[in-house]
Parts: sequence; C-alpha cells; structure tokens
Amino acid sequence: MAHRRSRGSRGGRPYAFDSEIDKRRNVLERAIAHLKQYRALVSRYAKRAVIYRCQILPVAALDWLS
Repeated sequence: MAHRRSRGSRGGRPYAFDSEIDKRRNVLERAIAHLKQYRALVSRYAKRAVIYRCQILPVAALDWLS
C-alpha cells in the first residue's frame, strides 16, 4: 500500500475505495448506456451544442417516463 501511495498519479490502483463515489459513477454510466440506444445521439449528427442538447432532453424525458 505504501508503494502505491508513493507512485501517486503515475499508475497503479487507488488504495482507497469510496462506495458513494462508485454508486454515483454507476448511476451515470447506466444513464449514458440508456441514451446510447438512440443512434442520432451516439453518432452525434448535430454539431452544435444547442441542437445536441435539444435532442438529448426529449430522449431523457422519454427514458425517465418509461
């Protein structure tokens, strides 16, 4: 464990595990996986951020309602 601490950000697994951070990351990854079912979002046909957001909002609302 001391060796991992001495390496810092250069590699190795983190020596501490925070279950709350892992839970939040899991929720986010699952939400993104649901959004990836829609081909236009994954391939990002819309190049402007405003249009991309206008595509994500209805899809996220439909996913939330179902």
